[in-house]
Amino acid sequence: FAVAELVWALVRLGAMPAVHAGLIPVADVARWYRGVAAVIDVGIAVIGGLLVYGYTIGRRALAVTSLRVAIPGLPPAFTGFRIVHVSDLHIGRFLGADELQRHVERVNALDPDLVCITGDLVDRAETCASGFPVLAGLRARHGVLVTLGNHDVYAGAEAVTAALLRHTPFTVLRNAVIEIAVDGARLAVVGVDDLGRDWARGVLEHPALPPLARRVAASVPFIVLSHRPDCFRHAAELGARLVLSGHTHGGQLALPPLLGRHVRNLAEFITRYDRGVFREGDATLVVSNGLGFTGQRVRLFTPREIGCIELTPA
Repeated sequence: FAVAELVWALVRLGAMPAVHAGLIPVADVARWYRGVAAVIDVGIAVIGGLLVYGYTIGRRALAVTSLRVAIPGLPPAFTGFRIVHVSDLHIGRFLGADELQRHVERVNALDPDLVCITGDLVDRAETCASGFPVLAGLRARHGVLVTLGNHDVYAGAEAVTAALLRHTPFTVLRNAVIEIAVDGARLAVVGVDDLGRDWARGVLEHPALPPLARRVAASVPFIVLSHRPDCFRHAAELGARLVLSGHTHGGQLALPPLLGRHVRNLAEFITRYDRGVFREGDATLVVSNGLGFTGQRVRLFTPREIGCIELTPA
């Protein structure tokens, strides 16, 4: 109401000279005002309703997504190999121990062969001691692999790494490669550190990727874990068959999908790889919506996500 009254005051100020001159009928000005006021009232109601939804129902929405990814050169022994992918937990103010425990149970219920966490575990180093012992409950036949995100870097990469090694049995891949063996067959996983504030928008390559890729035998397919998805094309050019990323939160705030069109969301302002699945030649990128929040505990048409990825030969 106050906004509408302000609009009416501005209209009167602008229109009064023309009204006095007889160029605009008073009735026309009043009719225009009523139309503008109605549009403003509807707009405020819609925005307010969406925000209430986002802060209440939207922030609780959680999707367990399933995806089958064809990997060229995948050894038959890895057919059906199940990777559960989680990202952007932001343990702390918006994700406490009780809710984290429920996420751990959801992941374990998927019976993963491998769990991959692609960064932003915490916002502050002091939350590691309370959150990581709970996170340590994750179970997978071939373990849990972790890469760091920009918030982990801001909190202190060395402190977060030390806490992970102290409180969990996880393998932390900081510009490192690990091989997984199944019945003598091998699959490599490359994990790269986030570059922190040095990774500005438009930086599409990671300096650690080329030397890491060279360490993988040509006969062994490899996966890349990178908190930010921007290096996807670079990884694909180096031979990566699958890249798992997060960082974007799927935009956290999005418009509802209309007529099957791509969901418009805030992440589109920072990267072309905003959410979901992308392909580049034989390579596939999966960008998680994440499990946590940045800024405010609100999500709009962007449910939190646990991804379950099944590998198949191409």
